[in-house]
Amino acid sequence: MKYPEFKDSALKHLKTCQCLILNIKHCEKNKKYILPSIYYLSGYILKTILKYEIFHSINYDKKKDIENLNQENMKFRDIKIHNLSILKRILETKARSSTRLENYEQNKVFFEKWEHQIRYKKSKDIIEEEVYKFFEFSKKNFYNITFRR
Repeated sequence: MKYPEFKDSALKHLKTCQCLILNIKHCEKNKKYILPSIYYLSGYILKTILKYEIFHSINYDKKKDIENLNQENMKFRDIKIHNLSILKRILETKARSSTRLENYEQNKVFFEKWEHQIRYKKSKDIIEEEVYKFFEFSKKNFYNITFRR
């Protein structure tokens, strides 16, 4: 896999969320299934765009496979993770990027509790407005990162 594919993946998840949000009003009975999916995919937007930005920030060759990352302060295994907080820290420290997530403090709780296993959990604790807010945070940061390139 080449690192620009992370951006493509983030865009795919963003478009999927937009369709789900646009059509959720027609699926009132299934909202309890759709909202966790939007939350899950919103986290994946962030995960993949953060990974994209890490590779971009270190000027990684777009044609090289990401598994070949083997720099003094960063190896592929360092970013082969799902933890958004660790990816954010890698971006800010090891990748030395000036990129900062916009509106992070307002979304910190959702950002830090997101995990890829959310897709297996019950959705009783998910609040609709908070899911939409987290999606908007993900979307804003996707566009902030990709449009600077």
